[in-house]
Amino acid sequence: MYDDELKASLAHLGNDLTSALRVSPENDQHAGWGQFLNAEGHKEQIGPYGTSAGLLYRQIAIDNADIDQRVVEQLLQFWAEDGNDEKLRLQNVRVAFLILALAKTEDLKLQKLKDEAVSALLERQLEGGSWSDWHDNTGSDRGPSRPEITAWALLALHRDGTSHDAVVKAQNYLLSLVKTGRSLTLSNFAKAVLLFTLPKGEKLKSLAADARQYVSRFDDQSAETISFFDYLKPGEGGLTTIK
Repeated sequence: MYDDELKASLAHLGNDLTSALRVSPENDQHAGWGQFLNAEGHKEQIGPYGTSAGLLYRQIAIDNADIDQRVVEQLLQFWAEDGNDEKLRLQNVRVAFLILALAKTEDLKLQKLKDEAVSALLERQLEGGSWSDWHDNTGSDRGPSRPEITAWALLALHRDGTSHDAVVKAQNYLLSLVKTGRSLTLSNFAKAVLLFTLPKGEKLKSLAADARQYVSRFDDQSAETISFFDYLKPGEGGLTTIK
């Protein structure tokens, strides 16, 4: 009964997403979603995060969900025109999120886009198995290894299922932080990605214990919890918060 209710609720939210699809004011053949479904000051926004999230959620929530071709064209534009505004292609976490959203797509155009994004992300994996925040057009990576970025890349490539060696290297990088006593530097999200992606026999008891302790603190009355992390902004050396 609970599963049926949950599935119905997910489908309801998926339909809300569909009704909130935004047509680009610059080109009525492009459409997508923004960071917020309904918020003053953001009702016209269309971005790569929101559009990728909308596609991903509808895949999860609605069986055999169709894809509006205007959304396909919007994502293709984001990818093709990214050289100047760094909206999608150059920020590694956004590339990972795009792969996560497109990993199971059956649309041929989006499959090609996903393959290009996977190739780009694989080329940027650092020697130790991690990823940094940014990659520029000269082919150099910006900044140090980042566990949170690495967790997103790991989750995306694991869902895609085509990059086993890169997945193992990323897992080993994050595991090295756990085994050297630096697990406190890992977010709950990064720990959850490790638990989800590691083969059953390799899951660490310490990570499982952390997960149980975290979940035990929540009940039906718990407030919504959102995970934040900062990325290094290119050219400035400061931190910018991703929400």
